[in-house]
Amino acid sequence: MNLISSNVLGIYIQVSYDSYDIGEAVYIWDPIVPYCEGLSEGWYSNTENTDSVFYVASNSRIEQIEYCDSCLSTTTTIAPPPELDECCGFVSVTPEGLYISGGSEDSDTQDGYVNVPGFAYSATTGVAFTSSKLWTIDTDIKEWDITLSPFTATFNRDITYGETPSVAGNIALSDTVLLGVDSTVAPQKILEIDITANTAVVNVQFEIQLNRVVESNLLYTKENKLVLISKDGLDYYITQFDYSSGNVELDVSLGQLTGRIMLFECDCIIKVILDNVLYIFDSTQGLVNVSETDPSLIPSGESARDFKTLSQSAAYLNCGIENTTTTSTSTSTTTSTTTLSPTCYEYEVSGPIATYYTDCFGQQQIISLGSGQTQIVCAGLGIIGATLIGPCNNPV
Repeated sequence: MNLISSNVLGIYIQVSYDSYDIGEAVYIWDPIVPYCEGLSEGWYSNTENTDSVFYVASNSRIEQIEYCDSCLSTTTTIAPPPELDECCGFVSVTPEGLYISGGSEDSDTQDGYVNVPGFAYSATTGVAFTSSKLWTIDTDIKEWDITLSPFTATFNRDITYGETPSVAGNIALSDTVLLGVDSTVAPQKILEIDITANTAVVNVQFEIQLNRVVESNLLYTKENKLVLISKDGLDYYITQFDYSSGNVELDVSLGQLTGRIMLFECDCIIKVILDNVLYIFDSTQGLVNVSETDPSLIPSGESARDFKTLSQSAAYLNCGIENTTTTSTSTSTTTSTTTLSPTCYEYEVSGPIATYYTDCFGQQQIISLGSGQTQIVCAGLGIIGATLIGPCNNPV
């Protein structure tokens, strides 16, 4: 389609978008590299919708639409303010500012960039938040008082830090304790950063494995687990630590990966963003590409944003990595569950879906189906969204 800009001179710009709605991204059309260059900020009229004009924000998304009857009267539609879902949502750092996401396609919250007065981006900026506080962590720490729905931020204080910025994302344990990684030593160390006063106090919690370099943000759960992804040479590993002791509970090789990598958790499923592609982690299959199953399963914004790091609220992360059958390279502990469940039934699962289920032997399995695909599985517990067929005759 063609657009007429609001300049006095009629400038026609051919653009593309999925739909003419609030929040949609608008791109300058290029048949060789479509969906690459976003439309500049400003007001535009639309040759295919002559009864309206619309405003494109600095993030190249439609923020406002005004409808007019011969331009004598107007009604205005304004995008709802972004909201932050504590259970699955996350805050991410981008060069354009802080971006919040619901973290789930089922989330009712509005994703988007948020106004954080005084925020300054750098390549080493980390971020953390609780239900009432937001911090950016760099050479020094800034703190804001926030509300989640709608999201608002009011600058509160500067905190003297003075440490080398962490290469990994941060996470808040409480309103006075943050976590980070000392990337300047070997082995690297997990740090607690006490920000009760206006000068931070740093304490070492434990060391990670020798020769490992933390590549992801940190996940800390209410089960007192710490999950991260690190690299040893060319090989990447996802590791779960007992936070109190520093003992390794799970250490799974992910093979050789490339690109920026980030973690978040939703509904007890560990999700990984690798070069803006969404995966879910399975302890037996490794990383399963969800975006190949169905693009609609990718939460809004996750495949389109230049995320540098992200953080979740530790107070609402219920689960670490489920681990009923585990071999840990550090503790060499193996446990297995082989008893057949007395409630073993067949279920028909239909796509699009990517989820975990518990089989008839109590083991966690993963199923990933595209649109139009179905699969029959036997499970000891019900599978949300699946159709119960009856008793399972072949549970193996």
